[in-house]
Amino acid sequence: MEEFYVEGHSAVLADERRKDRTELRALEDQAIQVAVRRQVDLGLDVVSDGEFRRWMFLNSFYDAVEGFRTDNVVTFRNARGEDVPLRVHEIVERLRLADSPAAREAAFMSAVAGGYPFKVTFPAASLFGHPFSYKPGVTSGYGTLQLCHALQPEFIKVDSEVTRGIATDPRRRAILKFLADLSKEFSFRLVAEGIESAEDLDVCASEGVHVAQGYFLARPDADPPSASPEFRAWLASRPAATSPR
Repeated sequence: MEEFYVEGHSAVLADERRKDRTELRALEDQAIQVAVRRQVDLGLDVVSDGEFRRWMFLNSFYDAVEGFRTDNVVTFRNARGEDVPLRVHEIVERLRLADSPAAREAAFMSAVAGGYPFKVTFPAASLFGHPFSYKPGVTSGYGTLQLCHALQPEFIKVDSEVTRGIATDPRRRAILKFLADLSKEFSFRLVAEGIESAEDLDVCASEGVHVAQGYFLARPDADPPSASPEFRAWLASRPAATSPR
């Protein structure tokens, strides 16, 4: 992996795309197959490839597009007054779709999982909104619709940055409505995370979210958690309520 990505680059660039990665891909395939078998043997409900094909989890985006530099270094000062260098991604021109690495990840997982449920992770769009990466009219080229068409996902998770406080934020609700309309066109289901109030859950349910998770529904536990009293009350207040387990 370190030999494939040039030092200072956390994403493959145009000249690096021409490299022969046959040997690296074979090692990745082997590691992923071992990881999937271990996850299945442990009884996990859903398995993943462990992101073994990525230098970091953001590479599902960074390796898919062209139009940015990855070796831009900025300096921060920590609490001790020391200068700390940090490499950031800087958009230098309008982003162009150049590859679909996540589609290949999903295809490989479909082959090795043998029908077992699996997932492929994507970075939230909010991660690309910091001032070092965002440029109006440039970053807006991210091909969400193209990815939906290429991958044909069954589920898409809605980040807590969108769902938290959505009951009192018209803009967040507009984003969710757009995603809900998209889910109908592309036949996938929405999973809302970060649900911490009945009001936010009301909005998600009314906009067509199919699955939700968050402290309002249940607290994390080593064993399968029980529904919270608040969520039970929420269910009981709705027509044709179904008792949670």
